[in-house]
Amino acid sequence: MALPTTDCDRLQNSYVETPEGKVARRVSNTPTQAEDVMYKAEPLLNGGSKEMGAVNGSVTPVDFTFSPAAGERFYIEYFTISIEDKGKMDPTAFGAIVGGLTNGVLISIQSKGVVHDMANLEDNADISNIFTGGATPTSTRWFDTDDAFIGSWLFGHGRMTLIGDDLDFVRFRIRDDLSVTPLDLLRATAIVWEVV
Repeated sequence: MALPTTDCDRLQNSYVETPEGKVARRVSNTPTQAEDVMYKAEPLLNGGSKEMGAVNGSVTPVDFTFSPAAGERFYIEYFTISIEDKGKMDPTAFGAIVGGLTNGVLISIQSKGVVHDMANLEDNADISNIFTGGATPTSTRWFDTDDAFIGSWLFGHGRMTLIGDDLDFVRFRIRDDLSVTPLDLLRATAIVWEVV
């Protein structure tokens, strides 16, 4: 039997012999002990800045991205988001922006050369529905008295692949004017791993 040669073959597939002598493939997303992986936290950036909360994307959208370099291949484990603002962050607001956003923050991924829109964040309810396992550092009652939220969006079964040679990327696209009532903080990070 030929040995697996790609990261996906080595990490996601283990080959077993059936009683009939045929080769079968058992799918698993967990690396075996034989593989070494390196995790990285990659902030989504626009021109070196990770501060999304005060940009104007209403006319020309402002993109915050992470993309592997040529020759690199990364697997996305999860996203994190941090949002902080003064004032009540109720479910229908975005941060403390009353009424939320008109167009939203569009989260997309280009994987293997194809762009997929994954979610659009228009208000705090969208954020808390997608980014789970959150923490509210300033108090214990999110959406009541809190002015901050930190959460993660975990990709459990199938992890997404970013291939540098395909110009793949993760993108948070700001499509509203946040400069008028800027948020104190709005950042996103992709937690990725690669085989080393």
